[in-house]
Amino acid sequence: MRLFLDTNVLVDHALIRKTGQPFEAEIILDWAAYNEIPMFVSPGCIYTFVYLLQKHGIRKEALEQQLCSYLEVLNISHIDTQCFINGLRSDFTDIEDSFQYFSALKSNCDFLLTTNLTDYRCVDNGNITVTSPLDFVTTVLKKQKGIDF
Repeated sequence: MRLFLDTNVLVDHALIRKTGQPFEAEIILDWAAYNEIPMFVSPGCIYTFVYLLQKHGIRKEALEQQLCSYLEVLNISHIDTQCFINGLRSDFTDIEDSFQYFSALKSNCDFLLTTNLTDYRCVDNGNITVTSPLDFVTTVLKKQKGIDF
């Protein structure tokens, strides 16, 4: 099994955003790290992640420490010119999400985790399963909300 984390999942976790699924992301990150399940993010995710952490006042040593701790458990996904071309020619309405999707496919990921499922409606789940962190935790990890977390 290989997991791809959309930028929103990583940001939810780092900033403990109430509008996201930070606790579910925590469960997934811990589970995957413990079980040595490869987790991927795109290079663009890292750029956006650093930008948003800086916007929230995280600077210098704290930023470096936080980013390094994520990079100890995350892999940077593959992306090439064809991923961008495929994304531009796809049915995605959000082009950035199309790049994430094709990067996840290029890295042979089985799951793409995102809290923004509506932008992935056009995806054929035969290639990769697009799901939310909550759905992954409850369906794949078989955890019960209110009992296990």
